[in-house]
This record gives sequence, structure tokens and C-alpha cells, in this order.
Amino acid sequence: MTAPQAKEQIQDQTSYWLRPTILNIALKIFMEQILERYMRHSYVEKVFPIKEPESQEDLCHEYEELKRKVDALQRSRRK
Repeated sequence: MTAPQAKEQIQDQTSYWLRPTILNIALKIFMEQILERYMRHSYVEKVFPIKEPESQEDLCHEYEELKRKVDALQRSRRK
């Protein structure tokens, strides 16, 4: 095989792998969707940061508040 033939064969193989196939297009769309979802969720986390309770006392207070709300909802549901 001569050098020009080898060069042509390499170009043919390269162009084959660079052709847009259905799989490549689907993968690109899928990756774009993943990135969009990631950006959307990371934005939400920045806007609404998750508040961590500072101490056990805060946890107990939060528990009592939630328990009162649940009890009130259950009572109103029974009526």
C-alpha cells in the first residue's frame, strides 16, 4: 500500500466515525437533557438552600411543630 492510499484509507475511516448516526444524535440529546436537568436542580438548591437544624433542641422543636400540624390535619379529615 502506498502512502497516498494509506492516507485515503485513514480519511475514509475517520469520516465514517465522524458521521452523525442516530445513536450519536440520541446521545447528544440525552446529554443535553441531563445537563439541563442538572442546571435546573442546582439553581433550585442555590435559591432555596436546605436549612439544617443547628442542635438537638431545634430538632425537637421542629418535630413538635410537625406533629401538631399532622394531628390538626387528621382531626380536620375526620370531621
